[in-house]
Amino acid sequence: MQFFPAAANDTYVKTPDRFEVSCQWARVAWVSGHTSISTAYDNAILLMQETLTFAPTLEIQHSHLVTVQYDYETLPLDHASYLIHIGQLWQAIETLERGRGLLLSELHGFRTSIDHLCALDLPLTAKFLALNRDLEALTTRCPCSAFVMYPT
Repeated sequence: MQFFPAAANDTYVKTPDRFEVSCQWARVAWVSGHTSISTAYDNAILLMQETLTFAPTLEIQHSHLVTVQYDYETLPLDHASYLIHIGQLWQAIETLERGRGLLLSELHGFRTSIDHLCALDLPLTAKFLALNRDLEALTTRCPCSAFVMYPT
C-alpha cells in the first residue's frame, strides 16, 4: 500500500497511467479497509479530471476514454458507495454529480460543428438543433429532481 501514493503522484509518469494506478489504489484500499481510502479516491477523481481535461487533442481524449472506460464509469460510483458506507451522503451526491458533469462536459466536446450543414440546408439545420436540444434536455434531466432534500 505504501507504493501506491508514490506511483500515483509521480509527475514523471503520464497522467493517464497515474490515473489507472490511483484507481487500483482506491480499489485495493477499499477492499482491504486501509486508512488511505479517501485519499486514494480523491486522487483518482482529480487525475480522472486532469486526464480528460488536459489531453491535447480530441483523438487523445477519446483514446483515453476508450482505453480505461471501465475506470471512468465505475470510479465515481465506487467512491460514492464508499462515502455512503461511512455516512457521508452529501459528499456521495457531490461525487456522483462531479463525475456525471465531467463526463457530460467531455462528451459535449466531442461534438462536431454543424457549420457545413447550415450552409447546405438551413431548415434541416434548425430541425436538427431543435431535436438535439430536446434529446439533451431529456438525457440531463434527473427523474428524482422533485425529491431533492436540502440539509437542515
